[in-house]
Amino acid sequence: MNRLLLVSIIILLAGLLSGSCRQAVAPSPVEEEKGPAAGISTGASKPAWEQQWDNTTAEAKKEGKLVFIGSGGSALREVGMDKLLREKFGIAVELIGGGASEIIPKLVAERRAGLYLEDVFVLSTNSFINQLKPNGLTEPLDKMIILPEALDTKAWYNGDLPWVDKDHHQLALLAMPAATILINTELVKPDEIKSYRDLLNPKWKGKIVLVDPSQSGGGASWFSAMAEGIMDLNYLREFAKQEPVISRDDRLMGEWIARGKYPVSVGLGSKIVEEFRRAGAPIQVISAAEGTFVETASAALTVMKNPAHPNAAKLFANWILTREGITFMARAYGGQAARVDVPTDFLDPKQVRQPGVNYLDSNNEQYSIRKGEYLKVAAQIFAGSLK
Repeated sequence: MNRLLLVSIIILLAGLLSGSCRQAVAPSPVEEEKGPAAGISTGASKPAWEQQWDNTTAEAKKEGKLVFIGSGGSALREVGMDKLLREKFGIAVELIGGGASEIIPKLVAERRAGLYLEDVFVLSTNSFINQLKPNGLTEPLDKMIILPEALDTKAWYNGDLPWVDKDHHQLALLAMPAATILINTELVKPDEIKSYRDLLNPKWKGKIVLVDPSQSGGGASWFSAMAEGIMDLNYLREFAKQEPVISRDDRLMGEWIARGKYPVSVGLGSKIVEEFRRAGAPIQVISAAEGTFVETASAALTVMKNPAHPNAAKLFANWILTREGITFMARAYGGQAARVDVPTDFLDPKQVRQPGVNYLDSNNEQYSIRKGEYLKVAAQIFAGSLK
């Protein structure tokens, strides 16, 4: 073999060996970043709450139904809540209307018979504490709430989720200033009544209608708030001397004021007031100088124990606490939401919480228990007017 051929073979072998070595060397960090896996999520980085929410919505869609009970059923249908839940989550909503006095006995009888047909119940705090919860018909809500938007304490007017009871079985969805004094503007000048004490003027004797304070409702809520510190029992005894006309029919009382049969009402529910205001009645809510109380009316959320559609119930409990969800409740019930980011443009400005005003919080268990005790006191004080 001549020398030239030998040199060529050596050069060729050296080149092959060099290429093999380069393939065995690990890629540089820059080369790694340019690899096919760079920037691609494996799915493991999704937050736990989001994974849980995705699972809940998927399972709720499989269940396909939610059974909702509450006095606002028809109003929620009018504002389109059932339509949105169907379109957004694929859930058909059965809205069952009615008051606590008729629905709770029905639920108790069903559970005793081993029937679990409903999912969520929106009702008053008083009915929940005195009837629903003692019968063991509800589930704790705190472990169900997973959406950060719902759990954001800054979103709620009192700096925390508005729990009604210490066991966290109920949440107050609304915190609306009670429309305790209502006037017919054709019979009363707005500046004639600025304080609860103005109601003691002899000119109003026999001309004030009062929701029965000895029965659960707006009158009892007003009486309890007055007794709790906005005023006192001495004031209530003086007010009773005005011989108010007492009724248990909220709608009838609303008509009396709207049509001018009586000039002033006390304790009429915000929902009725808003309904007549929208209809164009010459009525106006008076903000008394001493303040008022915030109430949830019949808009507090509970989830039934062993709900018929558990994932749909969990989904609803989270969604209704978001800005979107609670806006439906505020519009349907005609009151201000407990969240601070919900529009109030559909409300009378006097039915919106104002800075610097004294608001007694009536949406809690301790107050509701005491309110039950005040019913007997009210019956004694207003014995002369109760018939």
